[in-house]
Amino acid sequence: MCVGSNCSVNGNTRLSSKLKKYLKESGLSQQVKIKFQPCSDCCDDGPVVVFENQHYYQQSFDDLKLLINQKIQDN
Repeated sequence: MCVGSNCSVNGNTRLSSKLKKYLKESGLSQQVKIKFQPCSDCCDDGPVVVFENQHYYQQSFDDLKLLINQKIQDN
């Protein structure tokens, strides 16, 4: 997750907190790790999340839950 100032203002701080809680409660915290990175230069499209080297822009909590569950099912 980008921790640049724009992404933080646009919700990445809240998003990461909610996501950590979801991963723990759903038993996925060992399979999915949240890592933070400096600004990804996509400030107008934040919050930005990188998952398996692909950028996802303007992600909501529900978007990320769906993405994680799809990726886990695909593997």
